[in-house]
Amino acid sequence: MKKILSYPFTVIYYIWFISVLLVFHVLQIIGLKIFGKKGHKVVIDWFNACVAFSNYFILSRVKYIDRDKYVLDKNRPHIIVSNHQNMADVAPIYSTFRENYPKYVTKKELSKGIPGLSYNIRNGGSISIDRNNPKESLMIMAKFGKYIAKNNFSAVLFPEGTRSKTGVPRRFSKSGFQILFKYIPNAIIVPVTINNAWKVNRYGAFPLDICNTITLTVHEPIDPTGMNFNELFEKTEKIITDAVKV
Repeated sequence: MKKILSYPFTVIYYIWFISVLLVFHVLQIIGLKIFGKKGHKVVIDWFNACVAFSNYFILSRVKYIDRDKYVLDKNRPHIIVSNHQNMADVAPIYSTFRENYPKYVTKKELSKGIPGLSYNIRNGGSISIDRNNPKESLMIMAKFGKYIAKNNFSAVLFPEGTRSKTGVPRRFSKSGFQILFKYIPNAIIVPVTINNAWKVNRYGAFPLDICNTITLTVHEPIDPTGMNFNELFEKTEKIITDAVKV
C-alpha cells in the first residue's frame, strides 16, 4: 500500500524538483553575470534550501542533530567528511555549513547536462573528477586543496566514492582525503553521518519512498594538529560509520 501511495507524491516531487533546477539555473546565470561571486552565492544558498524542501513533497523531512552545537571558525578551512546514501545528502550538508562556503568533490558525469546543478559545479568552486583517470583526478584534487586553503572555504568529501544503496557504509577511500590533508594542513576535519537517505530510493528513481526521516549528525570537529594521516583517517571513518544505523 505504501508503495502505491508513493506514486502521486513522487510525481509532485519531480515537478517541484525539476522546476527548481530550471529556475535556479537561470537565477545563477543572472546572479553571477550581474552581481559576481557574491550574487551567485546568495542564489546557491536559496537553491539548496529549495532542494532540501523537496523532501516534504514525499512526506519526508531532514532532522539535524547537533547542527548548531559546534561553531566553525571562518578563518580556517575545513574538510567536511560524510558517508553518502543519496543525492538528497548534498543540500542539507550545504545548508548546514553554508557560512563556511562548502565546495564539493563530485564525479565528472554531474558537471554537464543537469540544469542548475552542473552550472553550479562548473562555476561555484566545486570540482568534478573522472574516476577512470586517477592521475588527472589527483592533479585536480591538489589544485582544489590549494583553492580551499587560500580562501578558508570548506571541502565536502564523500570518501565512499559512490552512494550506499542499503545504508551500509562502503569502505572509505584514502586517496582524496589524503590529498586534501596534504594541501590543507591547517584544516579542521568535520565528520558527518547521514542516516535513512538511502530509503528514498529503495524502489529506484520511481516511485520514491515516502514518510522517511533523514538524519544529519554533525560530530565534534577534529583538529588534526600533531596527528599523522592514517591516525586521522581511521578516527574520522570510525566516528562516521559508528553512527550509521541500518
